[in-house]
Amino acid sequence: MASEIGLLSRKVLRELCTDSRVSLSELQRRLEVPSYVISRHIKKLEEELGLRYTLNIDYEELGFRELNVYHVTFKIKKPDDATLTEFLAKSGFVQLAIKMKKGSDFDLVVFALSGNEEEFAKWNLSFSLDLSKYGVDVNKSDIDIVHHGFIPLNEWAIKQAKIPEIYKRILLSLNEDSRQTIRDLAKHIGLKEDLARYYLQKLTKMKIIRQFTTILLKPPQCVNVLMFMRYVYREGHVQRILNKRKLVYFKKEDQLPLFNEYQMVTSVSGGEQDFAWGSAPSTAEAEAQVKAHASIFSKDTPTIISGIVDRPLKGYLPIRSINLRQWYRTTEWALGQNYTGKEEQQH
Repeated sequence: MASEIGLLSRKVLRELCTDSRVSLSELQRRLEVPSYVISRHIKKLEEELGLRYTLNIDYEELGFRELNVYHVTFKIKKPDDATLTEFLAKSGFVQLAIKMKKGSDFDLVVFALSGNEEEFAKWNLSFSLDLSKYGVDVNKSDIDIVHHGFIPLNEWAIKQAKIPEIYKRILLSLNEDSRQTIRDLAKHIGLKEDLARYYLQKLTKMKIIRQFTTILLKPPQCVNVLMFMRYVYREGHVQRILNKRKLVYFKKEDQLPLFNEYQMVTSVSGGEQDFAWGSAPSTAEAEAQVKAHASIFSKDTPTIISGIVDRPLKGYLPIRSINLRQWYRTTEWALGQNYTGKEEQQH
């Protein structure tokens, strides 16, 4: 199917992933193609790739402290999917839970928001205790910086947000369909169009909505590999980080892809120091991504555990295609360099 998705469809997809609310007239101007042709390609993407319009929401602006990522291994026996799905559905903290394929270094990966400290602490403990009969080994890391990518938030997270109710109603509606018109949005939440437009603009100015975007629910030939990394820091580590940005994350695309080679890149603390989510057309290419990280950091005695995604048990896999260099979050180093390797002026 991937070969049947031509260059124009890929261009349309890239535009929608970058801004799902971009108008047909604006797409016509950018791509120099009639709007009716663009509409046909959008429909094709929706039908064949499961294009879903959603939001990249800043969870900190909603009042949550942090996003946590767990990798879980069952030492005695593995619970069946129905048991796990039922267990995960009980907690709103869990935004995404992913079952891993046989042969992975772990069995389950969970992304959870930490909100009320006491309630989250209770859930964090119950996560292990309720699954104790399976010999569960839970490793938690706090996501410090999301350099690239996002985790779609669920309805519970939006409803728990410390924001006015009208904002919650708008977020809930757009989280399900971020491409809907202002008229449809206003009708859905029971407001006049000018008020709906006003509150939506407020949400973007407040940066609660980081991006109107899309994800692919049916990406063809997409093998996802999740990697957790630890290092023994040695001299030159910062330069190796910069080399990784240049050689792995920012390498030139030979052809506009249906999905990025990396869906998520984060710095974490706790169990590991880095987490990366790679996507590739084949298992061999996914495994090559793991080897690339190991090779770059060979001097730092890297410990990399990884696994191939089977399917989500809760939430949506955030598979999409955007300009990674443009959307990669950079942070300056005290050493006078930022994460792209560009020299910064000293003050």
